[in-house]
Amino acid sequence: MKAAGAGSSDLWKLPVEQLRIIEGFNIRVHNDAYQAKIDEYAESLF
Repeated sequence: MKAAGAGSSDLWKLPVEQLRIIEGFNIRVHNDAYQAKIDEYAESLF
């Protein structure tokens, strides 16, 4: 990247129009399925 005149921070900068959302990829999305799994784990501790 240095030969191209770019630094490491340049690797992750994209125009907003190029961003895509991959359905189901982000496990931090707090939906009903997420909460059900949290509840399942919590119940298994007792």
